[in-house]
Amino acid sequence: MKTFITLTIVLGCFFGLFSTPASAESDGCIAAQERLEAFLQSQPKTCSVDSDCEGFFYRADGCKPAIILPRNHSSPEFLTALEAEQGKVREACAADWSTRGPCSPTPFKAGCVNNLCTGG
Repeated sequence: MKTFITLTIVLGCFFGLFSTPASAESDGCIAAQERLEAFLQSQPKTCSVDSDCEGFFYRADGCKPAIILPRNHSSPEFLTALEAEQGKVREACAADWSTRGPCSPTPFKAGCVNNLCTGG
């Protein structure tokens, strides 16, 4: 029994070295991300067919999934506001994200369901 407990502790420590710890983000970073997310979620999502929708990696955090929006959603006003919100997130989160490794984009499938762009 003692050997089993020791082995369990050793294996737990060994595998713990290779697990990615949950990174703590500052309140400012979280708040900035929430504002960007609210901005993105406030965009129209209406569509008629699946091909009307597309995924866009607009979130400032490259580890986050794409947001699914209509292909023709962008306007100069949208892009200006988007760049401003993304900049606020990058500034607020720079210290939090400085030691984090790169992420791969999350795969998605955009589609039109009940006349709304959605994805998974």
